[in-house]
Amino acid sequence: MRSTSHKNRILRHDFSTDSVVVNVNITEVSTFHRGLTYKKTDEAPEQSGLGVLRANNVTLEGLLCLDNVKYVNPNVKIKDSQKLKKNDILMCVASGSKKHIGKSTLIKRDSEFVFGGFMSVLRVSDMILPNYLYHLLKSKKFRTFIDRSIYGANINNLKETDLGKFNFNLPEVNVQRQIVRILDRYETVANSLNLALATENVELQKQYDYYLRKILSKEYLSSTVEPEIGSLGEFVTMKRGSPLTKVKAKQGDIPVIAGGKGVAFFHDEFNRGSGSITVSSSGRAGYVAYHERKIFASDCFTVETKVARVSQRFLYYFLKSRQEVIYSMQSKGAIPHVYIRDLEHLELLVPSLKLQNEIVSKLDRLNGYRRLLTDELTSERELNNVQFEYYRDGLLTF
Repeated sequence: MRSTSHKNRILRHDFSTDSVVVNVNITEVSTFHRGLTYKKTDEAPEQSGLGVLRANNVTLEGLLCLDNVKYVNPNVKIKDSQKLKKNDILMCVASGSKKHIGKSTLIKRDSEFVFGGFMSVLRVSDMILPNYLYHLLKSKKFRTFIDRSIYGANINNLKETDLGKFNFNLPEVNVQRQIVRILDRYETVANSLNLALATENVELQKQYDYYLRKILSKEYLSSTVEPEIGSLGEFVTMKRGSPLTKVKAKQGDIPVIAGGKGVAFFHDEFNRGSGSITVSSSGRAGYVAYHERKIFASDCFTVETKVARVSQRFLYYFLKSRQEVIYSMQSKGAIPHVYIRDLEHLELLVPSLKLQNEIVSKLDRLNGYRRLLTDELTSERELNNVQFEYYRDGLLTF
């Protein structure tokens, strides 16, 4: 941790007292280039296509993510300006979600990729370093500007004329270079923590999934006393949720569980008590979740034990251990579904209540340990981000 005096010296710009500062807007120090628009019929396989980077390829943290890249036929007409080059700043300028507007990443090297129609590229002039503009676009000042620019808009769209209204004081290049050196160091630490957290989460999830499947396998459950075996429908009650759209929901704090993995929105009443198990009907059809608190079940169905010899928490862990099997039950079609009838014949192994409770206790402890490690890394990352944002906003203010 740097000393307070060091921090204050940096934020007072003691290294730049003789610097000349000019007031500019983004379009005066960079050129704006719109991305490639193409039709569904222009798409091609990865082996023969040209990669197109879209909004989902840039994270909110400013990292380039090459998962789920779309490819188009090389014969599609592409302008040279739509090919990504070193020091380009790739920005999302259109999205269904306001928080994605303005997110950007700095392209570190020339590439074979082009960028899509909901994206734009800023190419800097000699007045400004690309890294400096990139950090400025991540600042609180720019985020506030974006929020005001698209406030009340039906379509979240950022135009070149909008960017031309973003004014800021720009120091000389040698001062920019000093500021970039500091901010790049902080960003490197931030990115390392993000990567560590993502890697740790993946590894913990792998370990958890392995142990979950092992402890609930037929071999393990049969190692002492043979479990009772039957179809799921013999032991549980399954009930469809009630339709509810976000438009018709009333303000409240009850989570609405629909077709995704998380909470869809909130409502003012519940239709299921605490300890409910839900299975998503569409979206991420078949996803199994357990809910500690009361919920409103919507585009999903709930599973509840109807016999005393099956623990509700054990039932959740058992279904979770068969998650991939349940996913495989998805119906074919444009919108995959999993229905109650699909799960009714799933084989359920029911050991003694004593063994059920032991298994639940072990898995609860493992879940707790996993959350603890994740929370520690998350706290460290958030602390670093707060410090990084403090430096960034201070250093970029002239």
